[in-house]
Amino acid sequence: MLQKYDPAIQVLAKLPSVAETVEWFHQHQEPDLIFLDIHLEDDLSFAIFYANAGITFLVAPDKMEYPIDYSLDQLTERMDPKRFFRINRQFLVNHKAIRNVFVYPKSKLKVELYPPPQGEVFVSIDKVTKFKVWFGS
Repeated sequence: MLQKYDPAIQVLAKLPSVAETVEWFHQHQEPDLIFLDIHLEDDLSFAIFYANAGITFLVAPDKMEYPIDYSLDQLTERMDPKRFFRINRQFLVNHKAIRNVFVYPKSKLKVELYPPPQGEVFVSIDKVTKFKVWFGS
C-alpha cells in the first residue's frame, strides 16, 4: 500500500511481536519513519495511558513510559472499548493492566494497576457503574 503512494518507500521489516521488534531496533539503524500496530500477536500491547501536566504518556507492560502526541480523549475514541476504559480524567487503562479493584465507602473504587503508577488510582464516581459493567464482562 505504501509503495502505491510512493514507489521509493522501502519497508524494512514487518515484525509480529514486541520481542522481535526490540531485537530489530537493537541490531539496525533507526529508520526515518515507523508504523506500529498496537495489536501485536504476542498480546504485549500497551497497558496504561495517563496524562500529566498536559502530556500524555504510554506505559508498556515492561514499565517503560513514552510521551505520545494524542490526548486521552483522542485515544479513548481510537481504542477498542472492550480492552480499554477511561477510568478518570488522568487514566485510560487496558483491562489486562488491572490487578485488583478495592471497594471503598460511598461507591468509590480504587484500582490497582500493573505496571503500578505513582499514587493511588480511583475510578471517577460518575464512571463507577459503567466501569463495573465493563470490568465484569
